[in-house]
Amino acid sequence: MRETTPFYRVHVAENDGQQIFGPESLFDIDCGDRFDWPSSEPAKPGKIKGKMYGWLDGNCSSPFISTEIKDRIRPLVGSCVQWHGPFDVCGRAYVFLNCVNVIDCALPGSNNNLLFIDGQAVGESHLFRIKGRAPRLFCSQAFRDNCVISGDTGVRFGRIKEDGWEEFPF
Repeated sequence: MRETTPFYRVHVAENDGQQIFGPESLFDIDCGDRFDWPSSEPAKPGKIKGKMYGWLDGNCSSPFISTEIKDRIRPLVGSCVQWHGPFDVCGRAYVFLNCVNVIDCALPGSNNNLLFIDGQAVGESHLFRIKGRAPRLFCSQAFRDNCVISGDTGVRFGRIKEDGWEEFPF
């Protein structure tokens, strides 16, 4: 029997947010390596579509989030996130969220279309990347609930169902 704990793929600024350009050179995201990105380097606004969101799309599924959201989720995610910033984007302060928590938790049968997650391997992690499936971000039910209850904008979550398919982001 497959693990029934719900996990979600994080979709940032899916089709309707603002995209900004982050660091030019990244890191080996599949190993969770940290990198040094000077906080003095400004983020560059990209495709602006008017409204500003709490979560903005960055590079390689490493989003920029408002400093208010960072302060709220920091106790939940702990050391699994490396923060860079703050950066001014259109008059609002954002930080770059670099999730360095990479877990080998994909169960047999997982492929490009299907994903089965071993909840025991994930353990108490609330935000993570899956080894071999980076740069996607995944999260726990508690992380999703925190964002939804708080009314975060610019982020959606696709539930990984028991049959391995991702439910449309909601």
